[in-house]
Formats: sequence, structure tokens, C-alpha cells
Amino acid sequence: MSKKAVKKDPNAVPGGFNYGILVEFIIFLILQGFDIYCNYGVYFESSKALVTYDDLSASILTSNTTEPNRGFNLTVSPLGFCSSSTFKPKKTIELFEQYEQTLDIYFSFTIIATIIFSLHFLLWVVTLAFSLMEADFLQDNWDVLVNGKIIFTLAANFVQDIPCSTVGIELYLLRRGTTGLICWQCSMDPKCTSVHYLETLLAPSSSALTLLILAICLTTLWKAISSFFRWSRVDQCDVFIIRSTTSLFAGFLYACIIMTPAMTILKYRYFTLPGVTPGFVSAVIDKLFIIGALFWSVGILTVCCCPLLRLIRLAQ
Repeated sequence: MSKKAVKKDPNAVPGGFNYGILVEFIIFLILQGFDIYCNYGVYFESSKALVTYDDLSASILTSNTTEPNRGFNLTVSPLGFCSSSTFKPKKTIELFEQYEQTLDIYFSFTIIATIIFSLHFLLWVVTLAFSLMEADFLQDNWDVLVNGKIIFTLAANFVQDIPCSTVGIELYLLRRGTTGLICWQCSMDPKCTSVHYLETLLAPSSSALTLLILAICLTTLWKAISSFFRWSRVDQCDVFIIRSTTSLFAGFLYACIIMTPAMTILKYRYFTLPGVTPGFVSAVIDKLFIIGALFWSVGILTVCCCPLLRLIRLAQ
């Protein structure tokens, strides 16, 4: 009699070294490394601006006025939204101190983000090393590795991406607007006599913030897709297509949820600043904001109401 063929599970965790894990590690290293790089990019650009503000603020402390030698009167110059700017010494010093304190907060979250990235990187290295040394390492520890990936993903999103994006936007907002530090810097700089020069002052901070938001969106999307795909593995059957399409949808929703706090600041603070013209990006943010706000509302209600309902049930 011929032996009965044993049907191979096409969705089982492979033994030995898994090249898919290696590819995922490389993608993680590129995207998460780019995210950390953008975090430090915003910090160093903001720190460089802080040094400039510190040098210019010396005239306020010594002369108790914002009119330096050879300074420029913005109220008589066509410099866009800065043309109506007026600065009082006390308010300007308070704005400068607020910017410095916000930068310190941002640096604290950047250090936390670096620690999370280092620990996650160490988990990846240990996983790859043991999968090379032990053939059954992935099979025996699959659930632990998936749970560890999900924990690091949540930590990176809620302790790194949300604080860094919101505080980074706040740093940018302190520089924009008619009473922002950019207009104040322009009023102190005798070279700032044209809109083009004013735009060169704004360009570094705008570029750094744009890269940071782009990096957070890409890394959040990929982490959500890969985590959900690993978590949704079913041993009984191969449902690759369903898992893939569902992971894409779940990743999109999760990225919207993580970016909702940042979109809230952009929607209600940045696009309402004088000199800022809402365009296509503003329309996209309005639509994505509704999706994210809906899920945040459901999540908050679930967290608050479920324990109360459980207490009522136990009381009955």
C-alpha cells in the first residue's frame, strides 16, 4: 500500500533561517532609521535656529527694545504676513523662552525614541542570530516574537511618533504667523528686505518638518501592515490574499489614527495662521481627520465605558 500523502500546511511558520524575516528587518532598518534621522533633523535645525534667536535676543535684554541698530521696520514693507508684525520686548522674550522649553521637550521624546529603536533593533538581531543557530527557533518562539513586534510598534507610535509629530509642529508654529519668531528674526535682520529672503528663513524648518511627517506616515503604515499580517496568520488554511488586503486596509486606518493629533494641530492652528493658504493638502487632511477622530472617539469611549459596565454587571 502506498503511504497516504500528508497535506503540507502552506501557512505554517518555516523552520530554520527565514529570508522573509531578513527582508522585513532590512525594511525596518531603512524606514525606522529614516524616522529617527528625521527626528534628529528637526531637533538640530531647531537648535540652530535657537542659537540665532539667542544672538539676536541680546539686543532686547540690553536695550529693552526690539529695534536694533540697522533693524528693519516690517510695518512699512510688503513682506507678506509679516508686514503687520509688531513686537513688544516682554512678549518676545516670553515667546523665545517658550520656544526653548518646547525644544527641550522635543529632545526628551527624541531620546526616548532612540532607546525604543535600539531595543527593537536588538530584538531583530537576536531573532536573526538564533534563527541561524537553531532550526526550530522561529517555530518555538513565533508567538513571543510577534507579540514583541506589536509591543515595540505601539511604543514607537504612541511614545515616539505622536509626541514628536505634535511637538515638532508646535516648534514650527512658534516660528510662523505675524507674531512668530520668523517675523521677529526678520525685523532684527537688516538683510530681510524681501519676501524671497523671508522664505529662505522658513525653508529649513519647513523641509525638516515635512520630512518628519512623511517618515512617520511611511513607518507607521509599514509597521501596521506587517504586524497585522503576522498576527492574522491562520494555521488551518492559506488565506494570503485576504490577509494582504486586510492588512493594507488596517495599516491605512492605523496610520490615520496615529496622525490624528498632528492633523488636529495642522487643521485648527497651522491652516488658520495669517499668510497660510489652505490647498489640496488641507482638503486631504480634513477628510483623513474625520476618520482618525472617529476611531479615537470609539477607542476612548471603549476604554472609559467597558470598566464601568463590567462593574455594573458584577454588582448585579
